[in-house]
Amino acid sequence: QLEQESESRKVAEALLGSIVENFDFGRAVLVGAPDGKKILLLAHHGEVNPDAADAALGRNSILAIAAISRETRLYSRVDEMSDRWLAGLMPNARDILVVPLTTEGRTIGMLVIEHKIRKESRIAKRIVDMVERFASHGALALRNAWLLDEVQQLASTDALTKIANRMTFQDTLEREL
Repeated sequence: QLEQESESRKVAEALLGSIVENFDFGRAVLVGAPDGKKILLLAHHGEVNPDAADAALGRNSILAIAAISRETRLYSRVDEMSDRWLAGLMPNARDILVVPLTTEGRTIGMLVIEHKIRKESRIAKRIVDMVERFASHGALALRNAWLLDEVQQLASTDALTKIANRMTFQDTLEREL
């Protein structure tokens, strides 16, 4: 399914959808930074507050820590003081699995999953390993989609002015007429 999609939003939805479906997770979000700076909400599943995704990500956020370490991390809850962004996005989240999406030696996004398990039990290592594999393939597909977006943008605009080039103008004019 990832190979069939070329648009970044559809790639993110396909990745998150297949993970949620295969592992029966209750709530999940996929965030990414196409420009390497601002983190955007790319896809979500379950009771999530997408409006909270406009807030700034704190330096002590579990997402920032996982992005720097590039390691999957498990958390019992989200601290609302140090991680307002994620706490707003996934209110009252418990038993969180954070999987960084890495490619070309850098983190391009995060998969944040709230797993539904019985109280005092843990998520199985084999499930974590499989989610990491899904994330690895998804990171490559997402990066490819972003590169395709960039190439299409470069092909349709003037490099200096960033204004639509003649071919883009003519295509748009024909479509409108």
